[in-house]
Amino acid sequence: MPEPKLRIVYLRSGWMLVSKKNYPTWKQIQEEFPDYMTSLGPWPLSDVLKFLEDEYSTRYKATDAARIQRFLETKYETLALFN
Repeated sequence: MPEPKLRIVYLRSGWMLVSKKNYPTWKQIQEEFPDYMTSLGPWPLSDVLKFLEDEYSTRYKATDAARIQRFLETKYETLALFN
């Protein structure tokens, strides 16, 4: 099975989400999340983890990487990472 591509979604409320849902454009993300601000990706898991480690080193923990990896094994499409 190919590795899923993930998006990081930023909301105006301050939440950062990780989504494995396939969105054709950012406008579909905006329709799903009324407080959508911006998004990054789609990226493979390794790129998402590297980005979080580099950009959020004071907030991002090894447990967050484990949560994202477990999330990939679920039926859920979106994970609230942190606020």
